[in-house]
Amino acid sequence: MDNTFTNWNCSIIGPNERIYELMVVCGENYPTAPPKIKFVSKINMAGVNQSNGEVDSKHYFSKWNQGTIQSALEILRKEMESPGFKKLKQPEEFTTY
Repeated sequence: MDNTFTNWNCSIIGPNERIYELMVVCGENYPTAPPKIKFVSKINMAGVNQSNGEVDSKHYFSKWNQGTIQSALEILRKEMESPGFKKLKQPEEFTTY
């Protein structure tokens, strides 16, 4: 059990009606520093490592200013609405890293 509220399991419902599962870790410097986020569900998306699902913080959170887990997830969800994301072929649903 995590009594420090460091580790979170989160979900994003994508524009394709898929549910994407993520693991979020709020480190010692959170909320000054963004959380570390890793997709559990496979996704083809810019700034996401295709071998392990890790989100590149510099790609998405370069302007981080004491945000929240929710704001981090909203940034990722907004990318899922972009034309670039919608053009990408996505892995089979329910596949994981």
